[in-house]
Amino acid sequence: NKSWAKETNNPELLMHEQIHFNITEFLARKFRQQLKGKTFSIKTFQSELNIIQSGIYKESKEMQVLYDKETEHSVNVVNQQKWNKKIAEGLKNLVAFSATEISCTLTK
Repeated sequence: NKSWAKETNNPELLMHEQIHFNITEFLARKFRQQLKGKTFSIKTFQSELNIIQSGIYKESKEMQVLYDKETEHSVNVVNQQKWNKKIAEGLKNLVAFSATEISCTLTK
């Protein structure tokens, strides 16, 4: 009831928006994967973390734009199905990083 979409009975559009959410989760898992087991220096921790985060953020923006362009905002059914599969496979491949706890180490 609170959706911004005017066509609330459009399952294709709702699936399209779900994949936007799934892309974000996919990239969150990639971020966790990059952090897992990483050792940071206390002196450079923030800058190292910022570099990793910036890379993921850039990839996220580019992927979201490409997704909308290739699927034509859900109109291109063939490409929509390709993206649905691509993101589902990506999430499956990174299932180990779906947990919220990731260990990394700080050293002096």
